[in-house]
Amino acid sequence: MDKGDGSKMGTERSGIGGAFRRLANLLMRDGPILASQKIARYLSWQIVAQVRRWHIIRMPSPEARFTRIYQVNFWAAKESASGPGSSLDDTRELRLRLPGLFRQFAITTVFDAPCGDFNWMKAVVADEPIRYIGADIVKPMIDTNIARYKNERTDFLHLDLTRGPFPKADLWLCRDCFYHLSIDDIARSLQRFLESDIPYLLASTHKAPPGPSNFDIVTGDFRFTDLFAAPFSLPRDVLFRINDNDSSDMCLWSRAQVMNSAIVRSQRSPAVGV
Repeated sequence: MDKGDGSKMGTERSGIGGAFRRLANLLMRDGPILASQKIARYLSWQIVAQVRRWHIIRMPSPEARFTRIYQVNFWAAKESASGPGSSLDDTRELRLRLPGLFRQFAITTVFDAPCGDFNWMKAVVADEPIRYIGADIVKPMIDTNIARYKNERTDFLHLDLTRGPFPKADLWLCRDCFYHLSIDDIARSLQRFLESDIPYLLASTHKAPPGPSNFDIVTGDFRFTDLFAAPFSLPRDVLFRINDNDSSDMCLWSRAQVMNSAIVRSQRSPAVGV
């Protein structure tokens, strides 16, 4: 499922020092009364969110977890069921830069997975002469997308990225996804990409995570994810970079670059039973 801003769910381990700095900034900016009201609302939301999170990550499969997130509107975003990170405002820079990427790398068919509710990407598709294939593990959302948006240039698939198969396309756009996948599920998704004929991957990576990153999680939870660091170690000489927001970039890699990354090489090693 696409694509909350991530910071609202899961094991955000930014440390006591960071929490005190944010509290001090809030007090200086808003004063003690307004700050205390905001803190009370935030703590109330956190209690509800953590109870929901506990129930979600105990569900038996990634599809069940992401479907539940969608059904309870976990992100509580007004504009998009995929979360606040999928609003038109939060995707402004990305929407401005994607057409240039399409032209530079001769992209005519985009595979967007996870596609979420198609909230922001429909604006790109409307303005660009591309064929679009959106895919997501959340079937009710895909069914809604098909009913609302399917046409001669736009289609949707119910698909688990870890299983594939990926459709024919020129680009796999994978925004705000790996933050929510276990290490093994990220590796499986990259393997499915390499089994396809898609030449490019455009994926999100955190720029400078404010806390520990790349530790393992249950798929459906959250952690900061730096694709340039171990165990992924994708090349830093990316082909194209988009400043998506304050915390993350979208970076373009070729198939060859992904194939030579540490996470893919480790899957080929007999030591891990592959």
